[in-house]
Amino acid sequence: MKTFASKFVMLLTCMVLALTTTADAQKLRYKFKKGQKLHYEMSQNMKMVMNAMGQDIEVDMKQKMDMGWVVKSVDEKGVASIETKVTRLRIDFAMQAAGQNQSFQYDSDKKEEPDNFVAQTMLKAMKPIIGASTTMKMNSRGKILEFKLSEEAKKALADAAPPQQGFGGSGLNEDSLKSMASQSGIVFPEGTLTKGKTWKNKLSTSLGFAEMKIDSKYKYVGTETLDGKKVAKFSVSPKIELKAKENSPAQFELKSSDGTGTIYFDIATGQIYKTILNQNMTMEMDILGQKIDQDIDQEVSMKLIGKKKK
Repeated sequence: MKTFASKFVMLLTCMVLALTTTADAQKLRYKFKKGQKLHYEMSQNMKMVMNAMGQDIEVDMKQKMDMGWVVKSVDEKGVASIETKVTRLRIDFAMQAAGQNQSFQYDSDKKEEPDNFVAQTMLKAMKPIIGASTTMKMNSRGKILEFKLSEEAKKALADAAPPQQGFGGSGLNEDSLKSMASQSGIVFPEGTLTKGKTWKNKLSTSLGFAEMKIDSKYKYVGTETLDGKKVAKFSVSPKIELKAKENSPAQFELKSSDGTGTIYFDIATGQIYKTILNQNMTMEMDILGQKIDQDIDQEVSMKLIGKKKK
């Protein structure tokens, strides 16, 4: 009797494990329809501490971007042609240096603009992305096959931050914006995902005076309910490499880089629902002989919202 009971418990355990594995097995794919409109809100909270010439500098910046996606077409292979635009930009900036405080708030939906030097310098580089049209082609696995800025957007970015003394401008260009778009999503591997499965994805981009490589490791955690939606949950661990370009006046060493994040994918709609990424970097820089120690902590999140916020 004990032997029979033991075998029954083992059989029941195996059945439960098999059912659990089957329930969490997913062949996840993005779903696009012609004319579909999606609205995302991206938030970035960054704290940066620097030391230059013995002087401590602290920066605290909160930034929000509203982004609209319009699906222009979907071909027979499921590749979607998507037009994207940043429709609104909000910035809350504060800097403390040499006993002085500088701060400003900016909202692209309002006519008032801050007039201090820090605000004008930053906004000159960033304002061209507002309303700038980009077109990307994405397959059902989430891989961006093509990414193009409109000619007007390219010219606006180039005019706003032209290369100076080898620094390469602001770093906002077609290549870096494509990398940002890729990082905000997830590229699924071929086949079915089972709980615990891991895979990697690599990205590289140019940031003006430096080249950046990102090697991200993904893990399928399983399914859960978030805000009443059944979502697939993934953990992500990005590793960043930075290398100064040849003859760049800015030389640096990335002393440490640590990142962790979570991605939630809406199974029913076939879209990214929410992402959260925390990143810390410590660097030593030499800019034209000026030594700078820099520590950056930032949280970047993105969420799909039901309709465009006012």
